Amino acid sequence: MDIEIKYGDLIQDEDHKVISVNKYFDSHIGDNIVARNSLHGQLIEKILGKKEEFDRLIEKHLFQYEFTEIKRTNPNGKTKKYPVEQR
Repeated sequence: MDIEIKYGDLIQDEDHKVISVNKYFDSHIGDNIVARNSLHGQLIEKILGKKEEFDRLIEKHLFQYEFTEIKRTNPNGKTKKYPVEQR
């Protein structure tokens, strides 16, 4: 196994990225949903430009997966909860 250590702006790097999100794939920045300075928030704002693009991509790639509809206490959070496997 090779490990490469880099210093710099991960968002500006052209390589593939894996960025963690919650089971709802939330896209609302702020209100204790997605932090603006998190990698998730920076992906939405700096790479995709807007939350609607993130939402479009999530719907495109997750439409075939089952989800549970959940009522959340924060009205800005999404209500579709996807099962995320832990290994």
